[in-house]
Amino acid sequence: MLKKVADLTGYAPMPALYSLGFNYSKWSPISTGLMLNRNFNFEITGIPVDVLWMDINHNDRGKYFTFNPALFPEA
Repeated sequence: MLKKVADLTGYAPMPALYSLGFNYSKWSPISTGLMLNRNFNFEITGIPVDVLWMDINHNDRGKYFTFNPALFPEA
């Protein structure tokens, strides 16, 4: 049945490769140092992580595609 539907409507594309791996996301206080530390901890424990997600508290006053300059100062 699903094959008939897919033949009629089209097949769904494969998701992005990174989305098939391990994604880590947690609502918690955030900063450059904390993200680097989390990444380091995954590396030393041998847990492969494809994506580290940051929740909305990383951005600058709720604006999309920005970083809070107090938490993520420019290098």
